[in-house]
Amino acid sequence: MKNLDDEARHADAHEDTLVLTDPHQVQNLAGPLGAGYDPSARGFLHIQHGCDHACSFCLIPTTQGPSRSVAVDAIVKQAQDLTSAGLRELVLIGDDVASYGADIGLCDDRGTGLTQVLEAIFAAVPDILRVRLGVLDPVRLDQGFFDLLAREPKLMGHLHLSLQAGDDAVLKNVNRRHSVDDIDAVLKEARNARPNIVFGADLIAGFPGETEDMFAHGLSAIKRWNLTYVNVFPYSTNLKTPAATILPLVSGDDIKQRAQALQSLSTTALDRHLQSLTGSVHAVLMETEDFGRTESFAPVRLAKPIGRGQVVNVAVTAQRGGELLGAPMGDYTTASGDKAGGWLKKMKTGLGKSSARMTSGIGQVFTVRRRLDDDVLEQLEEVLISADIGVSTATKLTANLAKTRFDKEIDDGEVRSAFAQDIEQILADVAKPLEINTILKPHVVLVCGVNGSGKTTTIGKLAKQYSDAGKSVMLAAGDTFRAAAIEQLQVWGERVGAPVMAREIGADSAGLAFDALQEARSQGVDVLLVDTAGRLQNKTHLMEELEKVVRVLKKIDDTTPHDVVLVLDATVGQNAHAQVEIFKKSVNVSGLVMTKLDGTAKGGVVVALADKFGLPVHAIGVGEGADDLRAFNAKDFARNLMGLD
Repeated sequence: MKNLDDEARHADAHEDTLVLTDPHQVQNLAGPLGAGYDPSARGFLHIQHGCDHACSFCLIPTTQGPSRSVAVDAIVKQAQDLTSAGLRELVLIGDDVASYGADIGLCDDRGTGLTQVLEAIFAAVPDILRVRLGVLDPVRLDQGFFDLLAREPKLMGHLHLSLQAGDDAVLKNVNRRHSVDDIDAVLKEARNARPNIVFGADLIAGFPGETEDMFAHGLSAIKRWNLTYVNVFPYSTNLKTPAATILPLVSGDDIKQRAQALQSLSTTALDRHLQSLTGSVHAVLMETEDFGRTESFAPVRLAKPIGRGQVVNVAVTAQRGGELLGAPMGDYTTASGDKAGGWLKKMKTGLGKSSARMTSGIGQVFTVRRRLDDDVLEQLEEVLISADIGVSTATKLTANLAKTRFDKEIDDGEVRSAFAQDIEQILADVAKPLEINTILKPHVVLVCGVNGSGKTTTIGKLAKQYSDAGKSVMLAAGDTFRAAAIEQLQVWGERVGAPVMAREIGADSAGLAFDALQEARSQGVDVLLVDTAGRLQNKTHLMEELEKVVRVLKKIDDTTPHDVVLVLDATVGQNAHAQVEIFKKSVNVSGLVMTKLDGTAKGGVVVALADKFGLPVHAIGVGEGADDLRAFNAKDFARNLMGLD
């Protein structure tokens, strides 16, 4: 935490810190963050009052007076009290919360006062899991704030901005201090700091003087900004404000249409965001017995009620009506620091060897806190390479570390945290579950890989998961060279109640796949999982047989296979790169499944593959059980790999 002047820390605030409990006050100051307010879920700290700006539509400077900040010590004390009372999340709010500290000497060369009070809270209240911010004036967000956003996972990656419009001429009439270019720059910086961040905004529809061209221009910018949560305020004249003198007025019908257009953009952006979260596991703060919010504030509805106010791990299975649907998975370990258990406990245990190599290696470099110089960076790069992260990715990680911390004192915990954040960014774009389109009937998934990769077992586990989700499944035992593979798939078929198409040993695997697809189509099966013979990627004739399977399937439906999944054994380390290259060239691999992460110290290969190929990683396996293959979560994998959870 940065040092704070005694004068600022103990300043006589104009108001005492107010823990808001009235729902109307919360909604008025917190906007969307006040939705579903319950005092057992999150606490709202009113840290700033009044405003020094002169927006032409606003009366706050007149009714609430100039900006006044509550003392840092008082805020920290309230945060400690709320956390001790069991609250998991705090929201800092105010009339102009981004200007916090300007009146008590905190907005200086050390950054904005908001950044400094956040640092004070994180330092003094280690048990808090989440901190959110109320509506923010974007021009007050500086590099110090973005640096904090990048390094502090407890600061939620969801910012709600006071934008009002997306056209410079309208912004001038509103008398805002920012331009469209300013917003572009702020969003870019925030997304650089936290790639998965989402944004909300306050927008005014039909502000006086707004022409059709201005609105169209603004709508284009707002679409580009991809605002997930939007508060649209249809303009209403208040004769006490300067805006009342701006002409011409926009007609009531046009105001209504523009408000609907703005809201439609937000609905589309929210749907995209919810879709991106479907099929994976997320930490959810429960606001009621069966409803809660993810870290990105996405709404989640549970199939069965659990206790409110707690943070639970939820497997999200679908979206409906603007909400995610899912089921709780019990206690867990996440970036928020919750208890270990369930799947994530298994992942932590499974990554134990990889994590131990990483933490031990970094720990040996930093036996004491030391200055980050070229020699230290070289040693860190060697540690990363030894964990099979690869030369290119290791160089990228150490270069990013040097950008912000070179020639500064640093310890192993800070290094691992920085690496985890960068690794999460690399993995975020590839962490995509294998989604089944039941309209296809069947959705055909061709599964390939070398002998011993866990290919057939992976098919069995996927079959169980799809069957448990209510989908009809058929299996095709296309590894016709191994009796054991056929028998293994038949056992899985019996377990999950799925029919298995099989032939005698040595039968033509392409012909089998052809027959299986015809049968699946006739029965209206949702998913057809096609096993293939284990092939060494350097055996050309065997790879040609695999290509034949694809050609034969296309004779029935030229869109098949809909997915080609390559199963990789993590224990092979860097050899996995060669497998991906050859299989991708041969059958256009569309995604990966990584198995046997529990048996190797080479878990870093997942990061290297993601960085090099950018192929979706649908799932990872950390054990032999049917439930030990799960959708890949970038944040939890990165933090567990670095020994942070």
